[in-house]
Amino acid sequence: MSGDPHLPTAADPGGPAAVVPSKRDKKRHLLSERLGALTEKFNRDRDVTYREQLHQIQIDTNLVMRVDPYDDRPLDFVEPTRRDRERTLNPDADRESQSGGRSVLEMAGPTFHQWHQDVEDLLEERDFALTQQKVGSRAPEKRKKMEWASIG
Repeated sequence: MSGDPHLPTAADPGGPAAVVPSKRDKKRHLLSERLGALTEKFNRDRDVTYREQLHQIQIDTNLVMRVDPYDDRPLDFVEPTRRDRERTLNPDADRESQSGGRSVLEMAGPTFHQWHQDVEDLLEERDFALTQQKVGSRAPEKRKKMEWASIG
């Protein structure tokens, strides 16, 4: 051999073995590989994910714009829209066997569904308050009629 006799070679069994990474180095390497894989997946799916989110926002906005705030029942358009879609997809089959695309309401994001539920809750509170007010205003009239009936 033509090398320095004091330096160990790979064939020399008495020389230091190949550098074995420590546990910390192994963990660091695994984390960097995992981070690289996640970054690659994010970069690959980023456009699709953002487009889906934008599409949901546009659908939510469209559904909210259909609401007439001056109507007594502003959310009544939701149920006919759902029924029309079901009839269009499959007029004589039950719901489980239907196939086809999703309706606008099914494509709406969780924001619209939560907003819809909040508006329905507010309408119930309004109706309850109006009923209480109407019943409360009639109570004195009934008492007066009962008093006059018992006197006369």
